[in-house]
Amino acid sequence: MNQSFNYRKFIDKIAMLLKVNFQLSLIESNSIGEQLDFPFITYTITSPYIATTQDIVDNETFEMVVSFTLHTRSTLDALNTSGSINKWFRSDNTRLVLAKEGVVVVKVTNSGSRDNFVSVDYERMAGFDVRFRVTDQYKGEEVEEINAVQIDY
Repeated sequence: MNQSFNYRKFIDKIAMLLKVNFQLSLIESNSIGEQLDFPFITYTITSPYIATTQDIVDNETFEMVVSFTLHTRSTLDALNTSGSINKWFRSDNTRLVLAKEGVVVVKVTNSGSRDNFVSVDYERMAGFDVRFRVTDQYKGEEVEEINAVQIDY
């Protein structure tokens, strides 16, 4: 069976790299369950598919945008760590590591505050978006060619 792009495998790879390099857990934004201890990172795939070609299905290259938000107790900590992760995504070393996995970092937006007022207090957050270029592994089945057509009148 042919599989299209595996978003879970992609996010798992990013999560592992963030854990190794920053000792931070990556979880889905607005997900159900217990909140992790601060600090942690959330992600939202804001644009899962941006076409880069027309009429190509097999091994199609496309782009997607993932929003990353760092959650902490301090605005300054959020801005500092978010800025460090932002630079990490833009570094040559990270780009090379991701390229070996077939992932290209196309663009990283500037980090900014994303504080959220919750009931009587603020949750301190900062984040940025990353545009990635990836290749879908889908390959269609072979279609039998029609070499001749006979039309009877």
